[in-house]
Amino acid sequence: MAEDLMGDLECLNASLQLRKQTVSGMLEAVDHVKTSMQDKRTEEHFDVLFSKATAVATKLDLQPIQMPHVRKPTKHYTGQAAAHIHPDAQSLYRAQFYNALDTVNTQFIERFDQAGFHRLQQLENVLLHGDMDKVVDEYPELNSRLLQVQLAMFEANYTYDTSSDVASIIREMMPEVKGLFGQVEALVRLLLVVPASSAEAERSFSALRRLKTWLRSSMSQTRLNNVAICHVHQKKLDRLDLEGICQSFISVNDKRKKAFGSFA
Repeated sequence: MAEDLMGDLECLNASLQLRKQTVSGMLEAVDHVKTSMQDKRTEEHFDVLFSKATAVATKLDLQPIQMPHVRKPTKHYTGQAAAHIHPDAQSLYRAQFYNALDTVNTQFIERFDQAGFHRLQQLENVLLHGDMDKVVDEYPELNSRLLQVQLAMFEANYTYDTSSDVASIIREMMPEVKGLFGQVEALVRLLLVVPASSAEAERSFSALRRLKTWLRSSMSQTRLNNVAICHVHQKKLDRLDLEGICQSFISVNDKRKKAFGSFA
């Protein structure tokens, strides 16, 4: 049952960790997963999952699914009323199944249905579609009239799909051309300093835990920085010409040439 629920969440997690994403696309992906989760909140879906779990337990020669040991709560919590006890294992896990789905839905609402997200989405729509919104007037860095003119000129000359694409285009511009799009650049800066997802930053911390373990606690900061850069940019490292690097290292002096020979 857990695999069925986690499958949708794993797909969403992978989608939200993409480097090129939009706030609108991210919120739409969340809505798709929410709908999928709600469609599973039925008696029929749970019965199918429970039947599969029972079949797997039988196939693997495991103990059948049964009720866990029930601990009777103290009267301090229940009073004189009798504690509720599920009649069978299927009833117990049905309640837990519904509770898990409701918890996921609640977390979606708390994390993604926020005023800040919707404001960020409005700003992004201004940049990507040119739909001027009153939210622009809330930022003193932006001039709605100039921004509308510059966005129209920018859209006529360039093709882009995300805020990151716009940032890359502006980064490669000549200074004289970049001066034409000052308001567009200011809007991009506002969007990029408020990341739609913290997944990339969290991956950096995860990588740090893998690199500096208890057995490597004496690693210096300089070495840790170098190792972290290599770890983060693994794909670029894989494309390096290792033989060429070795040859450059060896050819520095005669002592290295005698010790290592030649790769040529």
